[in-house]
Amino acid sequence: MFQTLIEPLQYGYMQRSLIIAILVGLLCAIVGSYLMVQRLALLGDAISHSVLPGLAIAFMIGLTGQLVLSLPATRLSDREISQQLQTIPGWQLRDQRIEKTFKFNNFIESIAFVNRLVTPAESLGHHPDITINYNRVTLSLTTHDVGGLSNLDFDLAQQIDRLIP
Repeated sequence: MFQTLIEPLQYGYMQRSLIIAILVGLLCAIVGSYLMVQRLALLGDAISHSVLPGLAIAFMIGLTGQLVLSLPATRLSDREISQQLQTIPGWQLRDQRIEKTFKFNNFIESIAFVNRLVTPAESLGHHPDITINYNRVTLSLTTHDVGGLSNLDFDLAQQIDRLIP
């Protein structure tokens, strides 16, 4: 919960929001100016002053277009963890994390697999701890904000498993 509240104060978030605000502001100014030239002054004035709503939109979305305001993850109970583990074969429970080691033919295949992890991890805003040992990649998932496992960990594990043919 605390992380959700301080996220807008982080440098990267502010940078993305300002870029979006500037782009929205420029677009509104250009469209508004065009409408004023076309003698649609009231409409043009309204659009050119849409910078403030643009700032609000920029505050709520990142440059990727993902809605930042989302429900915070909640820690799963032991029973929920046991049920979720049934849905992800090969993943092992270790302390308050789930882990799985993937084996490949060589280092190049290992790195290619790690590169494929970027899309699902970024789409969920949840990132695994990764250990690479030549032809083995070990992934470890936990939700630090809740001090244990959440549905995010199991959702990401399922998406990762789909990356393997």
